[in-house]
Amino acid sequence: MVGTALTPQLIEEGAELLRALDAAGLTPDAAFWFYFSDINAWKLVLAEMRVGPAGPREVYKQVQRALGTRADKIKSFSLADVDVEAGRPSRVRPEESTTRRTQRGRRTLLAKRD
Repeated sequence: MVGTALTPQLIEEGAELLRALDAAGLTPDAAFWFYFSDINAWKLVLAEMRVGPAGPREVYKQVQRALGTRADKIKSFSLADVDVEAGRPSRVRPEESTTRRTQRGRRTLLAKRD
């Protein structure tokens, strides 16, 4: 059972971040909210993104810039609440990645995309 509710405000602010990323030309293949029970927190997961040679670090920089451009509308979460799932080595076997678990239906709450 999830201990912390995913609020409508987080959902809307996640959608606002996705709109900012779209405007900046950074469009993830999938975006969804995922509850990480080990840290008792929801994170917006940006999945299957095609990352360049700089890897996920550049993606995180772009997310940070997008958050800055929408600071007036995104107040409930920060870069620490975003997870990029692609193009990086993982300690988790691919079949057990967050994205794979979500595809199997264990976590299905999606972020709204406009």
